[in-house]
Amino acid sequence: MKQIILFTSCALLTMLIFFSCKKHVECDNCIGANKPPVACAGADQVITLPTDVATLNASCSTDPDNLIMGYVWTKIAGASATIVNPNGVQTQVTGLLKGTYQFELTATDAGGLFSKDTMQVTVNPDLSLPIQWQKALGGSRVDLAQSIQPTADGGYILAGNTNSQDGDIAGYHLGPNACYQTCFNQTICGYLPDGLVVKLNSSGSIQWQKAIGGSAADNLLSIKPTADGGYIASGLTYSNDGDVSGYHGGNEADAWVVKLSNSGTIEWQKALGGGTGCDFANSVLPTPDGGYIIAGHTDSHDGDVTTNAGERDVWIVKLGSNGSLQWQKTIGGSGNDYAYSIQPTTDGGYITAGYTTSNNGDVSGNHGDAEEWVVKLSSTGTIQWQKVLGGSNEEIARSVQTTPDGGYIVAASTKSNNGDVSGNHGDADAWIVKLSSSGTVQWQKAYGGSSEEIARAVQPTPDGGYIFTGSATSYNGDVRGIRGGQDTWIVKLGNDGAIQWQKSLGGTDNDFGNSIQLTNDGGYVIAGQAISKNGDISGNRGSTDAWVIKLKP
Repeated sequence: MKQIILFTSCALLTMLIFFSCKKHVECDNCIGANKPPVACAGADQVITLPTDVATLNASCSTDPDNLIMGYVWTKIAGASATIVNPNGVQTQVTGLLKGTYQFELTATDAGGLFSKDTMQVTVNPDLSLPIQWQKALGGSRVDLAQSIQPTADGGYILAGNTNSQDGDIAGYHLGPNACYQTCFNQTICGYLPDGLVVKLNSSGSIQWQKAIGGSAADNLLSIKPTADGGYIASGLTYSNDGDVSGYHGGNEADAWVVKLSNSGTIEWQKALGGGTGCDFANSVLPTPDGGYIIAGHTDSHDGDVTTNAGERDVWIVKLGSNGSLQWQKTIGGSGNDYAYSIQPTTDGGYITAGYTTSNNGDVSGNHGDAEEWVVKLSSTGTIQWQKVLGGSNEEIARSVQTTPDGGYIVAASTKSNNGDVSGNHGDADAWIVKLSSSGTVQWQKAYGGSSEEIARAVQPTPDGGYIFTGSATSYNGDVRGIRGGQDTWIVKLGNDGAIQWQKSLGGTDNDFGNSIQLTNDGGYVIAGQAISKNGDISGNRGSTDAWVIKLKP
């Protein structure tokens, strides 16, 4: 505590009093019963760059006579900074630099009595990783990246979709400029997309690209390197020409799996599903036997789909090395059930995550609306356990990963603030949930501000923490440095979920991240979409480009 001196000058009394507190009160004219005010500069603050603004608030100041007439803020220690309104009850200090600042508040009442109080702002350095390079990839129409993976040669492979015929894009399968209805009852009009695969070198330069599909709509949602040096990609198709064969018809999407060589040549492809419904392959990964496992959803009742418990079911499909169907499972209840992510587990099984609106069949524990659904499967697709996580509003899980302790980390969004969810900042928050090996919640954190934040991908980090990416639209709460619209949001967490650093990257339009991976040099690579042509984004060729960001270690 500081030693503070109180001076008072009166006709019959002069005294000097030492107080063990930080208040400094002076009286020039002790008239009548007027008592001095008590200045309150508020609690000390700690901020972390790139945030360089602190709020000073004197509203906790009091006066026994309710006669505070003025406030004056003064910087008494620290580097350069600007107090926006030095005479305001509440004001901001801008342009703060790394270091420690002290600010003094003087509160004066109507009788000329005044007191002083100080507060400290500590500004920590920016711990986030800087952009090493960024690439906007595509042509004059819509191009986006859904998934990215490092490759053995130090480069990267990405998958997504395109309807461009220029710029970086060659080989687009031109179909009619028409409208089609998606599986989510959205009507999309225009040139129909092809699947897109792009191979980048270590600096982000294109080594090759492939537009893959037919004359209808095609999209690739996931890609992984394979043991033979090639790639396996999955998504959906409405085509039955061009690169696509085996489509089951019915004007609904088939799940689509494509095996590519090291140079992007199609080695085989499979359209999977039925003719009565909509089928997606949202995530694919190689299996130890040389085959592949797929997680997605289906509402078909024929073709490759043998059972369906309700509207849409989670669909798990096991393929052989040549794409032959070895087994398939539908999992769910009478509502809608989706799987967006699947990963292998140490026991030879799988963990998958998505969401459910069911509360029967294979699903139990639903709190209300759509909820995060995590399912542990054996090597043959048998359910070992399942967890429905969330509150009374909507939760959607988009990514699950195994953790070194044998548990799981799940990236989602939440609109709840009850049930399994606490700490929601408003609207949708990014939601990260740490589970034990048996699915018990070890911790959960909601991240964001008063607007919408979504976590779309998460990865464990070598230091025992986690990193996730998605999108942010808030200007408050946990979000710093947003440039406008949606920004790509990258957040580094400790092993307990505490934020270590965060970055908002993009421009003044809508930009977001869909996929994040660790790189061999200790950095990160992020893929998504960019509509902006300013801020952190350069080289955008059209309405929307695939966007790849490499963060330097």
